[in-house]
Amino acid sequence: MESISKRFGHRLKVALVDVGMTQEEVAQRTGLSQATVGRHVRGISSPTLDQLAAYAAALGAEFIVAPATGLEPVTYRSTTGVAA
Repeated sequence: MESISKRFGHRLKVALVDVGMTQEEVAQRTGLSQATVGRHVRGISSPTLDQLAAYAAALGAEFIVAPATGLEPVTYRSTTGVAA
């Protein structure tokens, strides 16, 4: 099973494409460094809850993290309601 960090990174990348935002732009909007955003996108590290909330606010989205016990560990939903 793929790690939650990797799954989140994939969902974050989908969200960035969905809203047409670059990693640099989301870094500016969240107050995170570009390096931190890059690590999250690549799935090298997981965001803190505060960082997750900052991503959701900046992207106009919600990220739902669930236990990895047979459930989809990370879900991204845009404000239009389209899940990826």
